[in-house]
Amino acid sequence: MRRRSRSWIWLMATAALVLGACGGEHDDEATNGPALSTQSPGMDEELERQTSSPSGNACIISQSKCANHPQFSGTFEDMGAPGRADVNPMLCRHRAAEYAYWCGNPIGTTTTATFYRLPWGSAPPPGALPPGSVQITSKSYTMGNDCAITFHGPCANHPVPGHLHDFWGYAHANDYGTSDTSKTRCQQRGSEYLYWCGLRPGFRVTATFIQSGTATASFTVP
Repeated sequence: MRRRSRSWIWLMATAALVLGACGGEHDDEATNGPALSTQSPGMDEELERQTSSPSGNACIISQSKCANHPQFSGTFEDMGAPGRADVNPMLCRHRAAEYAYWCGNPIGTTTTATFYRLPWGSAPPPGALPPGSVQITSKSYTMGNDCAITFHGPCANHPVPGHLHDFWGYAHANDYGTSDTSKTRCQQRGSEYLYWCGLRPGFRVTATFIQSGTATASFTVP
């Protein structure tokens, strides 16, 4: 893989420790981090228009701890979504909340995902970005801030569980911001999930806005 060949990827230096610590966990996640979730309206379109950059990219994760997987504490390159989060800036932003929940971090812990455009031909020491790297976008997600989505009935168009976290809404802002920090945006996401699943008699969606672990508002549509 293109990512594994770079001398500055310090995450791979700890691969043996990761595999030993994670036991029965799937080998890919144990080595590389959580897989990319696609269970959210907006993600479909982003994956369809994803294109590769000729200059090379990196999605860098930074967090003070990873409770369930301590070897993923600190700063490292995301290897869990190759060809996606390392290519598309919006998919990289999406990874902040995915790592936070995968790690099972306590309320108040912040995870940041930063997308960089890299120069060609650099060989920096391990633990450093190549000189000339350019930050394109960054998203910080704090555990305890949530837009929780609940489906009252099956989501007809997509096989998703009855309750999920709005990871895509946390990463993708509109004029109201992101759904993990904006009550209005969280309310909008409830309607977006409703149409994404498909309108039908009796089907409803509830979006619950949560801050610092406490639900502050709840919206059910229709």
